[in-house]
Amino acid sequence: MFSTPFEAAAFAACAAGLAALYFHMLLRWVHVLQQCSYQLLSYRRWLRENRAQLTPARRFVVLPGMVLVFFVRPPAGALVLLALAAFQWWLNPARHGRLAKKPLVFTARVRRLAAVSALFPLLCLAFLALSPALALCALGACVCLAPLLCML
Repeated sequence: MFSTPFEAAAFAACAAGLAALYFHMLLRWVHVLQQCSYQLLSYRRWLRENRAQLTPARRFVVLPGMVLVFFVRPPAGALVLLALAAFQWWLNPARHGRLAKKPLVFTARVRRLAAVSALFPLLCLAFLALSPALALCALGACVCLAPLLCML
């Protein structure tokens, strides 16, 4: 699967970075869901009304890296994808200290949502048997779809 230890390390670093970015973003969207009283209709309305927070370029910085992974040798593509994920985290407005009206409270429901949502990156790593590039792209898709995955 990996021809050198450097390729394996690059893949592991990229997978860990994308998983960390996914969980960082997931907590934000679970917090919004909590602010909407766990009502999916209210959450979907909030997503529709605040579409600017979902679709600006900074939300999809990872997408070019996902395409690049297929066309560049695995260690270079994985490292570029990791760099793009770090850049997306750096651009994330939640990181800049914008305070919410109420803090996220880790209730039993939030813990269950987080536990179920943690399965998505693990399922993405199951694609590792097919192709490391496919596994990284599936993780990148989880990052991009985090606002929708917390509704499942």
